[in-house]
Amino acid sequence: MDATLGFGPPVDWYPEAAEGLAATAELEAVLRRLVGAGHRVDCVDAWWGTPAGRIHTKGVDLARLAPGDLRFFENYRFDFRLGGGETQSIAGPK
Repeated sequence: MDATLGFGPPVDWYPEAAEGLAATAELEAVLRRLVGAGHRVDCVDAWWGTPAGRIHTKGVDLARLAPGDLRFFENYRFDFRLGGGETQSIAGPK
């Protein structure tokens, strides 16, 4: 998924495979449990060999996202937390 689309629920005009949505929902539930238990969690979505300079880092406060709104974007490292911080903007189209 393209980062310019931002976080949010699935939309009709951007088709996503049901398996991908289900997998993301499962991972989101695990992330919420881990971070809620006090663990530090980050995740990198990039192809092998992607230069480090092309990978962007975004803080994600899961408390600010509705369940099901998490999306992953290529070439991003997500630093997850639960409360206590503002999610760095990955804004959708205006």
